[in-house]
Amino acid sequence: MNREGRRRTKAEIAASKERVVKERAIVVARYRGGESRRALAREYEVYEHWLSRRFDEWQVPQRGRAQAMELWGRQQAEKGAAARRAAQRRTREECDASRKRVIKAKETVIRRYRDGEPRRALADAYRVHLDWLDRRFAEWGVPFRSKAEAASIKRPMP
Repeated sequence: MNREGRRRTKAEIAASKERVVKERAIVVARYRGGESRRALAREYEVYEHWLSRRFDEWQVPQRGRAQAMELWGRQQAEKGAAARRAAQRRTREECDASRKRVIKAKETVIRRYRDGEPRRALADAYRVHLDWLDRRFAEWGVPFRSKAEAASIKRPMP
């Protein structure tokens, strides 16, 4: 199955495999740089065992389970440290100021939501908690989109 939930054709599968072979140097460099076989296989839309056999063919030393788990643990620790650095706690005054900005920009916030911007993106942009924003929308009588409506909105890819 592909990302759209349908079975891929033989031609699509062959094209994915050809892409890996064509980008061999990049794939190998990324693997040696710490990316997992699973992540690479998922991105290139090939089976992990197929990619493993290519690595054997190309004589790329593969990580064993213990090495993979150790690398994963280090990567998770680095991600956690980066997230902790990025998530500086805000003071009560800063939180209140963010909430006041939303209330002051009420019409703009509602318009942006009705134009298709997700609630999560609005909460992030104004630096308020999503639950708090949802309560304001309920107070203001803004109807929430259903999952189907949200999925149907065409947004540009980041």
